[in-house]
Formats: sequence, structure tokens, C-alpha cells
Amino acid sequence: MKKKLVFLIAFSICCFSVFCGSVGGVSWMSDPYFGLSSEEYIAAIGSGKTSTDADHNAALEIASILSQDIEAVSTLEQKATNTDEESSYLTNIQTTSALKDLSGLSITDRTTTKEGRFFSRAVLNKADAARNYSLLFNENESRINSLIALAEKKSASFEKCTMLVNAYKLALENDEYKALLSILKASVRKIPLYENSSFVMQKAQSAFEELSVQIKVNGDSTGRLAAAFASSIHQTGISTNTNKEDSPYMLLCEASFVNDGVKEETVFIRYNLDVRLIIRESGKEVLSFSINARKGKLTEHDAMQTALRDAESKIMDDFSQKFLTMFESPVN
Repeated sequence: MKKKLVFLIAFSICCFSVFCGSVGGVSWMSDPYFGLSSEEYIAAIGSGKTSTDADHNAALEIASILSQDIEAVSTLEQKATNTDEESSYLTNIQTTSALKDLSGLSITDRTTTKEGRFFSRAVLNKADAARNYSLLFNENESRINSLIALAEKKSASFEKCTMLVNAYKLALENDEYKALLSILKASVRKIPLYENSSFVMQKAQSAFEELSVQIKVNGDSTGRLAAAFASSIHQTGISTNTNKEDSPYMLLCEASFVNDGVKEETVFIRYNLDVRLIIRESGKEVLSFSINARKGKLTEHDAMQTALRDAESKIMDDFSQKFLTMFESPVN
């Protein structure tokens, strides 16, 4: 799995025993699994300047062990199913690490060295963690199937794409849950419709490819702004054009570039873009965007080129981000 995991760990600290004294007299310091079965538990040691730091670092070490195992399981599954997709908007979607919901973790032991360094042993109960992840997996599974079923009843639209993107994000979470459950030796319950994240991604990609957006830009004879908007929209797989009157969506941009005067031999061009993305049939606005700036150069020609480049850059960055985020908004 290519996504970088975020270790936001919620755990309750249950101190079964606390040891104080030299490290040499504590058996678990040399073997974190001392007195434990590796079939039933995952154990790790953390250290710090305070007991809180030691507890936290021990918990992070458990998360690190699990994340490495998740990576290994995911890599094997990708090789087995050939699901290594080319880079696209969908493959770049980020989700929160499944480890945020880690349960069954406790700090079972603590000790302090003569030098005042604190050490803690964190222990993960595999059975407790498996019950938690099974519940989360099944909840996601139900929601994913519901979103797919709803999307299949919709005609080609941004709404349909948003439903499937939401389903895809949940499916990515379930990829991690499934990997964790395999590590924890627990099975998962499968419900029809949803197979894996690649299956959902293909459905979402197909929904995007069903759509087209007509782009109309007034005030830019170069065509550069229209090309920048098209490039931003193409990230999803949606096609664009400038003259098809049957496209279900229209992007309307009013652009102005005005000589804003001269100051200390510098010519300034002020530009303004007002953008509306609408449903053609109803005229309903689904997205609005506006930018303006003032750019100066020694000549009007150079100032105009600088202003155009700046507008293009903001379309590729700011408009693009706003457009893509639209599809990740929660679906009720």
C-alpha cells in the first residue's frame, strides 16, 4: 500500500504492574514478549524522558510493527491481483490510517533506569483488536454497498461520482482493516456488491468517464485559460470541449485583463476571473470560483504574459483543488 500511515492512536492505559529499579532486573526489557504468547499478543518497548513519553513511544512502536505488516500484506495482494494502478486523481486520494481506531492496547509495565530514563511495555491483545476491526470493517462494508447501490440508480452526474468516490474512500480504509484482520488471524464477513477498493475505483472511474463539461471563457483570445480549466477537469477522467451544446455541465468564465497604470516605469495589468460551473439543464450552480491579482513588468506585453501565467497557475492549483474536493464531500 502506497499511502503513508498516520499514527493517531487512541488507547486506554491499563497498568497491570509497575516496576521501579534498574533495567538489568526487569526481564521484559530484554524480551518484550516475556510471559506472553506471540500468538495472542503483540508487544513493544518505548522509552522517554517521562513516563508519558515512554508510554506514547511504546504505543507508536506497536503501530509501527502493524504498519509494516499491513504494507507487506497489501504488497502481496497487489501482486496477486495486479491492482497496481497508474497515477490518477482516485489513486491519489488520501484516507486516515486505520490505526487511529486501535483498541486492545495497554501499557502493562513500566520501569526507570538509575539515570532517570523511563521505559514502558505496550501490549496489544489481538483478540480485542480483531473484534474492534471486524466491527469497523462490517460497518464500512454495509455503507460501501449502500453507496454503490444508490449510485447505480443514478444517471451520469457529479452526484453519482461523489457517491462512488465516498465508497472508494471507505473501501481504501477497509483494505487496511482487512490486512490488519489477516495479521490478527481474524476473518472478515463479505456482503455482495463490493469486492475490494480496485473494484470500487473502476466503478468511480467509469462514472467520471461518462461525463463531459463544456468550457466557455470570455475575455481570453489565447485559449490558455480554457486549456488550464480543461487540464484540471481531466484529472478525474471527465472529458471537456468548447462547442458541444449537449454536455450536461458547463463551465462559464468571465475574464478581464486591464492596464492598471504605470508606476516607476513598471506597467501593471490587473486581471479578474469569475467562474461558475453549472448543470446545463437546470442552470443550477454546483461550483463557483474567483481570483484576481495585479502583475507588473517593464512593458504591457510582458505584464500581460505574467498575468496570464499567474491566472493559469491559480487555475491549476486553486481551482483544481476546489473541483476535486467537491467529489469528496460527505454523502448523506
